[in-house]
Amino acid sequence: MTNKTVNTHQTTLLRLRNAEHVEFHSEITDHVEPIKAKFVEIAPLWEGYHSLFLTEYEIFKRDSMSVETKFITGLGRTRIDAFMSVKLTIEAAGYSLLEGYKEASVLLSEVLHNYRAIMTANLPETSALVRNMLDDIKAPRYEKSVETLKLSVAIDKLKEVNDKFVSMYIERSESLEASTVQGTMGNIRPKVDKAFEAFVVGVEALYTLNKVSGYAVIMNDAAALIDFINGVIDQSKRVLERRTPGTPTGNKKPGGDDDDDQDTIPLPLAPTLVISHQEVYGAERMFLAPADQRALEKALYPEAEGGVMKLTADDIHDTYNEFPITQFEMEDGKPVGFIVAPPHDGLIFDWPLKILGPANAEIFKDGVLLAILEDVVWPIYFWE
Repeated sequence: MTNKTVNTHQTTLLRLRNAEHVEFHSEITDHVEPIKAKFVEIAPLWEGYHSLFLTEYEIFKRDSMSVETKFITGLGRTRIDAFMSVKLTIEAAGYSLLEGYKEASVLLSEVLHNYRAIMTANLPETSALVRNMLDDIKAPRYEKSVETLKLSVAIDKLKEVNDKFVSMYIERSESLEASTVQGTMGNIRPKVDKAFEAFVVGVEALYTLNKVSGYAVIMNDAAALIDFINGVIDQSKRVLERRTPGTPTGNKKPGGDDDDDQDTIPLPLAPTLVISHQEVYGAERMFLAPADQRALEKALYPEAEGGVMKLTADDIHDTYNEFPITQFEMEDGKPVGFIVAPPHDGLIFDWPLKILGPANAEIFKDGVLLAILEDVVWPIYFWE
């Protein structure tokens, strides 16, 4: 009878995305932990591997459920709603037949005009703009108009939400600072894989030693564990083989999602745009606005219309990840953002914007990479 060995797996582990890597080691550790007493001879190897994987799991969970996601889905949306409540009340008053309403609308529109960048500014800039706007609107010049339109409650609510938002932003910054101490997936994955390799060598040695010594019970336990590990390895290899063309399988960095497509311009040549506002307008339209509108015009307008926004993420693996760019939103003859449709006919967006998590985003047109987007989130969509 030939010796049992664990299948070749080093390259497979390197190619797995972060979520797949965590799943691989979860299956191994969930299986072994309840039966580890059978393998006391290699207990130090097991404990070293298991301890490192628990650290990886905590880092992955931290990244997947970060404060950033909480703040995008929670107070970020609430703050925009609170601002729109003030803005729309002022604008609607311009059509009112009630005495003094039109005059109040005209006067308060001065404030709205001065702070029109609130909808497209990046997150910290929005906080400062809202705070300054609230200071201005409480000036004596606008006091009577605020009273006429009964805006005091809405203004107080906007201040409350903005203050909470600023506190959460500070919390997020502290969380990100703490995460640099805990480590990253890119740092922990090689350590976990190395500890797993040492454990595998120990299991193989345990099997061989007990086979030679004639201890059938321990030999059979080790053989069963080798078979189980090989099954998990084979399953991961099938995951990689099933990936569709264009989906990355040979990343240079552990867990990376970089495309190997030879038809695209190298990434460093493409400009990066920071998305400051993302919103779903009904079932079939999602709006994205960069903080720098000049950069938007230079990089994407009008060339990107008819192209696609492609999303990728470590822990989201969806076949439908290309969102057609249908049009640009214009203001005063200038593009302020663009609209994308759901990634397939029959799919619709969940409204209001609900997200799966942060995403990497790239804009392509005819196979050419036009721009890289930052601060994009992956929207939830479903079959109509």
